Amino acid sequence: MAFGKILVIQTAFLGDVVLTTPLFRALRRLFPSSSITLLTTPAAKPLVEEDPNLNSIITYDKKGKEGFCSVLKKVRGGNFDLAISAHKSHRTSLLMLLSGIPLRVGYRQSALGFAYNRLVHRDMSLHEVDRILA
Repeated sequence: MAFGKILVIQTAFLGDVVLTTPLFRALRRLFPSSSITLLTTPAAKPLVEEDPNLNSIITYDKKGKEGFCSVLKKVRGGNFDLAISAHKSHRTSLLMLLSGIPLRVGYRQSALGFAYNRLVHRDMSLHEVDRILA
């Protein structure tokens, strides 16, 4: 299956964003012609803005002035085919649910897990990178 536009969401801590970078590489290998976008925090953007596996970055200052509706509008306007959440927050689950993205992948243990239509087990015996790649 091919996807035109893929969104990866990782708005957790800086270290979590770094641990998500192998996912970008794996997605690029699997879907070389897809456009891959990362939704992350403004603080994390400098860590990944030169990543050759990303086509674009959307920032979301969830602790600043930018509201949830503003980022939802950005996501809905992106016309993504696939979204992958690399963490399990309530806010991300709600964003996924309201995004209009047809294929939404998240952890079975996510808050509001019903927001996803593909669930992956978050195996705590694995290293965080391997959990994200799962």
